[in-house]
Amino acid sequence: MGDFAEHLAPLLTPLPPELVGEEARARMLTVGALLPAAFVRQTFGFECPLHETAAQADILVSAVRARDGAATLAAAYELQPAWASVGALGHLADAARIDDAWLEFDLFGPKPEVPNLFCRPLYRAGDVQALRDIVTEAGAALAGAPVQEDLIEAVMRLGAALPPQAVIFQLGAMRARPFAGLRLCINQIALDGILTLLAAWGYPDVDGVRALLVRYQPSVGDVTLCIDLTPDLLPKIGLEAYFAPSRAGRAPEILLDRFLARAIEDGACREGKAAALRTWQAAGDVVRGDRRFQRGVHHIKLVHEPGLPYRAKAYLALRQALAR
Repeated sequence: MGDFAEHLAPLLTPLPPELVGEEARARMLTVGALLPAAFVRQTFGFECPLHETAAQADILVSAVRARDGAATLAAAYELQPAWASVGALGHLADAARIDDAWLEFDLFGPKPEVPNLFCRPLYRAGDVQALRDIVTEAGAALAGAPVQEDLIEAVMRLGAALPPQAVIFQLGAMRARPFAGLRLCINQIALDGILTLLAAWGYPDVDGVRALLVRYQPSVGDVTLCIDLTPDLLPKIGLEAYFAPSRAGRAPEILLDRFLARAIEDGACREGKAAALRTWQAAGDVVRGDRRFQRGVHHIKLVHEPGLPYRAKAYLALRQALAR
């Protein structure tokens, strides 16, 4: 089947050039040549900053258990023996300890061929011991070394402070960056729950986060919270906005349009990039030969850091529609 780059190359054509420039496409193919072709059967996507003129973008690939994700991760490790953590995530997926894994490549960073790693831990909301066990296992796999006890304890304190239904649905290690902690993404949490959690941890700009949530609440279906622990809570956080499903029953296209209008007003998104996003979202499936790929805007992340203007990044997704 060759490598992922062979399948990726024709799928880059419909990407809006305002979001993914020629240099970004070339770097994506370089990284794609490191990956097995099996990733084409998974969900993969592109991280596109919206606030800047340059059409730089990063690439992400996933491996989901229901789509032979464990075997896909094992194949990636076989191709790249230095990626021991990817192999370890494959073992966790095979043992049903995690549901999916993501590899994210910072194509314009200092280590473009080193993946940042994420996984979805499987545990029941409120099960503290199960959370400790999976953070210990998955954290070591993600980081490539045992997680320090003070960091595990910090995750446990955060887990105990979550509202009853909220869960840590992603754990991450930013392996291509000078960062020694864990990234946690929390969903099934109400907006006031986000504020309460940040206030409990002494976050220095809860009011700024509140203002963002109030401004965008009418134009999102749901919001998840992304934070970094070292074990301290770092000041830069992410608010991931999803447009479907909407609790108010609004169409994703309407929500996205409202969202982008607000981001343009605030200088967090350029008009040309907003127009490109709308075009991408409205277009139909991408068809290549006998394969059909569903496309969409997976989510948009608002990056908030006290004292700085917030930024927006869009995550475009492609997902092969498998025959039933």
